[in-house]
Amino acid sequence: MFLVNLVPLVLLVGVLFGSGVDTAEQTNELRDAIVTVFDKMVEYSLKDDTQSLIKLFHQNATIMMGGLPPVIGHEEIRTLLEILPEKASDIKCILKVVEPMDECADFVYVAIHFEFYNELREKYMDGNGVDVFRKTGDGYKFYITMFNKLNQQTSDSSDSG
Repeated sequence: MFLVNLVPLVLLVGVLFGSGVDTAEQTNELRDAIVTVFDKMVEYSLKDDTQSLIKLFHQNATIMMGGLPPVIGHEEIRTLLEILPEKASDIKCILKVVEPMDECADFVYVAIHFEFYNELREKYMDGNGVDVFRKTGDGYKFYITMFNKLNQQTSDSSDSG
């Protein structure tokens, strides 16, 4: 369990201290590629298209949701998606940070805020997340996803450190 939590920290440190790509054009292209993945995620979520959603995740992807154990790999992610069907009529993903983690942008760090709206256009849930994308022959895939709804208690929120 310690290693599951250590990997995202190590990847985040890499983003903060060593991004090798710094041209505006490359940054915009990278951002556009990541936005496209999020747009597909929203589209497939709203259609409850689990099969298409799974294809957006790397085969060894990990999802960490506040208060729940990590979900790892396509089969566990499929199970999660099937037991948590999307009930929103709209989802907004606001990308706050999109940064390459290495010179070739094989890994990309994303900080995101998400908002879920019902049919009356009322926001009923929002939260923040951190994603690490991994470049594949098929484009970028979700590799590590961590998120927590705002004001949600996590299983270890009472721990002091």
